[in-house]
Amino acid sequence: MNHPSPTLGYKIESQGVSVLYLSDHEPFAENVWRYGAPPGRMESILEAGDRRHAEYMKDADLFGSRGAVHAGRVRDQAQLGPQHLLYVVELAAAAGVRRLFLNASRSLA
Repeated sequence: MNHPSPTLGYKIESQGVSVLYLSDHEPFAENVWRYGAPPGRMESILEAGDRRHAEYMKDADLFGSRGAVHAGRVRDQAQLGPQHLLYVVELAAAAGVRRLFLNASRSLA
């Protein structure tokens, strides 16, 4: 989990089923994908920290996240802020997550 204050993530596995809830993870970079690399693949993720985050959720049956914000939100370069919707969806898709639950605690408009 990448966040300026302590935050927790949960992963529960039983009988071949995995459920993850990872709240308030912040992207390590503005861009998910390496320049010129095919998007949507784990090896194409630009930052090692984002790749580790995707590896942790790999093949989850259900992945839940909170803190999604508007993808167009202006952010200070020194502080990326909470994860945005597109980042969560892109990482979950690259990780092969089967179902995704987003708890948008902030406005998406």
